[in-house]
Amino acid sequence: MTDPITAASAGISLVKGAADLSRKMYELWKESKDHNVKQQLSEMLDQLTVLKQQAAALEEQNRELKEALRFKSDEYEFKNPFYFDKNKPTMPLCPKCFTEKRIAPMSQTWQGSGGMYSKCLACSTIVEINKRGNERSGQEFELGGGPEGWMAR
Repeated sequence: MTDPITAASAGISLVKGAADLSRKMYELWKESKDHNVKQQLSEMLDQLTVLKQQAAALEEQNRELKEALRFKSDEYEFKNPFYFDKNKPTMPLCPKCFTEKRIAPMSQTWQGSGGMYSKCLACSTIVEINKRGNERSGQEFELGGGPEGWMAR
């Protein structure tokens, strides 16, 4: 399987190479006085335009696949009720956003009438961390422990 970064670089090089070739062919077309040569260059330019569009579509598909793989990797782990980036284990991520392939941090916890809560900073989803009377209905957090303001208990 090809490395996604190598594939992306190859795709970008392909598009740039096609654009350079298009410019050179267009210059030849402008300079040419021969109608048959102009016709052939025009057809090749049309074909090259189609190839550039296909290369751009493949580049977009590659980017989408790379992004999808990111969420299936072992970079993240689920600790009820949040996802965590293993490189930032004290910053909980929104479970709703994560299922939609977005990375969004949760707010600091606050005490409500029914328990502890946290709010997604991107989609505003409120997640109940634990209920009063329940020892643990989810992972409990308290302020402190780093720049993210979170520390697992």
